[in-house]
Amino acid sequence: MNRAAFLKRPESARPRERLMFLGPEQLSDEELLALVLGSGAATPIARRLLDETGGAQGLRRAGHQALCALAGVGPAKACQIKAALELGRRALALEPLLGLQVRAPSDVASVLSVELGQAEQEAVHVFGLDARHRIRCRHIAAVGQVDRVVVSLADVFRPLIREGMAAVIVAHNHPSGDTSPSEEDQRLTIKLAQTATLLSIPLLDHVIVSRTGYYSFADHGLLSSPLALPSVQCVNVPTVKPSERKTNA
Repeated sequence: MNRAAFLKRPESARPRERLMFLGPEQLSDEELLALVLGSGAATPIARRLLDETGGAQGLRRAGHQALCALAGVGPAKACQIKAALELGRRALALEPLLGLQVRAPSDVASVLSVELGQAEQEAVHVFGLDARHRIRCRHIAAVGQVDRVVVSLADVFRPLIREGMAAVIVAHNHPSGDTSPSEEDQRLTIKLAQTATLLSIPLLDHVIVSRTGYYSFADHGLLSSPLALPSVQCVNVPTVKPSERKTNA
């Protein structure tokens, strides 16, 4: 459709005008995507992209290179689409992370479910907490592949020591949607807990999130933590004598 033909359409059929007067909720997926791409004149392209990727959810899962390979897209439009999807994801965050007081694993999982639950790669996120279990700092310790990630304990704890954190929560995602911990996840949790004990920065929880839910090591009794469910009998991780404690990672 050329511009002249588009301008002959009534205003009620133009997505930009409809958004202005009726609100974005009244627009279809293809109309919203057309506006992201520039204007309502891009509706045919938007319709084809949604058909080829499997709708709005498929469009979100499509990688940058996959979008670039679609006819009529290219690098610039692919970046526009990805930027719009990321902005929408951030807008869905339930509350700011900094200052959030963590009282239960669900507090962390609810914040991360939108962000990490939909990611295509595993990533280890580390949250430093103060003495009142409020999140004061956050960093990404490692980014891996679809089904695995290798993380250095030094990368986890060094920023926490530098910032003088009183406790730590570690979270990572499973792109597969299965929140069950792997054997490697269990081994990592033990290493994290042991190192946290050495550094006097207790590990409150290791949370696995996905698009289907979350798994908490504390809630399942695999960590001795004040965040654990009251009914769960927690298993203490190996302790270290005070004389054996180290002061740095």
